[in-house]
Amino acid sequence: MGSRKFLSSGRLPAAMLTVLWLAVTFSSCAPQQKVIEPEAPREDAGQPPPAGESVRPQQAAARELTARGRRQLELLQPDAAIRDLERALSLDPGDGQTYYYLAEAWLMKIDARRADEFNRMAETLLKDDPAWLLRIARQADRIAELEK
Repeated sequence: MGSRKFLSSGRLPAAMLTVLWLAVTFSSCAPQQKVIEPEAPREDAGQPPPAGESVRPQQAAARELTARGRRQLELLQPDAAIRDLERALSLDPGDGQTYYYLAEAWLMKIDARRADEFNRMAETLLKDDPAWLLRIARQADRIAELEK
């Protein structure tokens, strides 16, 4: 919260900070940084469903949309990714990985509030998966940095 104290002191108007930050971030001198971590393979990927269970068509479609959204993030296309990831959630709202990737998309769009919302949902849904919790914690750190 130190940045809020600095801004309220009147030393540098918030608009100037925003313009300065945008100029540095999007200038040709700024290094291109890819923050997407490679997708961890799903435990159920490539395996038939357990006996007596089947993957619902909605889940299969949601997984494909999530994979497509992830590829769009790798191509630095957050708007397209958000469209596909939101469609995936409408088909399978219990997929924590989709929430994680939506948080990534909103991070790319420099919207910490929305990124934080999706990060928290991912954490709730993936709380029993230590590998994903580590990724979610790293993402939460990046969101906190953006909020400063």
